[in-house]
Amino acid sequence: MIKRFFYPLFLMFLLFPEQAILAKSKDIGKERKVSSAVEPDWIKGKTGYFIGMSGDRQQEADARQEALRDAQRQIIESLGIRLESEAIEEIITKGSTKDILTSDVFNQAQIKAVGKSILKVSADEYYIEKWERITEKGVVYFYKAWAKVRFSEEEHKNFIEETVSETLSLAKSLINEGIDSERKNEYTLAANRYSIALQSLKDVSDLSGLPVRYLAEIKKLEIDTKNRLKQIYSKIAAQTKIIVSIEEKISGKVTDSSTIESRLIEALKEKPVTIIPKKIKSATVEEMLSQAKNYGATILVSGIAEVERINRISDELYSTRAKVVIKVFSVKDGQTLGIFDIPDKTFSDTRGFGTTAQAAAQDALSLKRAQEKGFFDFVSQKIEQSMK
Repeated sequence: MIKRFFYPLFLMFLLFPEQAILAKSKDIGKERKVSSAVEPDWIKGKTGYFIGMSGDRQQEADARQEALRDAQRQIIESLGIRLESEAIEEIITKGSTKDILTSDVFNQAQIKAVGKSILKVSADEYYIEKWERITEKGVVYFYKAWAKVRFSEEEHKNFIEETVSETLSLAKSLINEGIDSERKNEYTLAANRYSIALQSLKDVSDLSGLPVRYLAEIKKLEIDTKNRLKQIYSKIAAQTKIIVSIEEKISGKVTDSSTIESRLIEALKEKPVTIIPKKIKSATVEEMLSQAKNYGATILVSGIAEVERINRISDELYSTRAKVVIKVFSVKDGQTLGIFDIPDKTFSDTRGFGTTAQAAAQDALSLKRAQEKGFFDFVSQKIEQSMK
């Protein structure tokens, strides 16, 4: 009897080996639910709840935790929390806000509120499924989990309350640091603290669901801090006096005026500095620093912009390229605070075009394309940073 049963099977493997292997492996990858629990209605969604879902996990406990974390992630996203997705994912994965750092005060307050209000929520109910999967090595089992997590309107309000309270606490701390820096005549540091505090106050003012009772306090803090910042900028400007001297050359000949100098001065006027409207003669660095010192300057910005070779493309079209080097010096000790040399990787296009050689040169010296990428704002910002 046994022989009659196995003999045809033996012939099949002998005569049709590939088909026999397929017959053996056709079930690999198949999955089947083996638990008997009935799927609850809430798994498809329930008003007032967030339904988290796990992936396939070998351990039931891991599936439960992942489902809960998924619900917490949904809560965070529903609140419109303004954090980088990487930070949110790190918080969810760790189940903790510890060591999650940000330089943004408002974001730091939100992170703290997430730790207090959201990571502590628990599931009202879980639904677990056990599954089996056929693999080449045999049958393996895994779990899928769903978590029903309630996050009520009251909890939402608590989160907003915590965020606002923490933001105001951090903003007030920054303002106090600024006041302390003012007393020490550390005006740049004070300005930095006031600016960060103002940004955090603006962020919390825009928060959806902001309790009305905070509006007056936030407004008063904003007005007071803006006034402090304005006074600080005046003090910084009184201490920081800049002379700008940029020489421009076309084919070795110095031009009567400098477009680059004028535009850089306009950009610097947006910064807390005093521009000394004096001309200094081109000379050695030491001699130019001496001239700047005689005018009462604390910062010297000098440079040279030139066009050497002008190409004739056709009868009515010329092209060229400008080369610019700008250096920033401390008049007090002659120290070099910064060097800007273009064209470079960021501002690579210093070309100019015109119907005459002179027009092409002037077009190049206007740094039109570099200006479009913010060259003058970039340089003025770096000059401001070099003074800190």
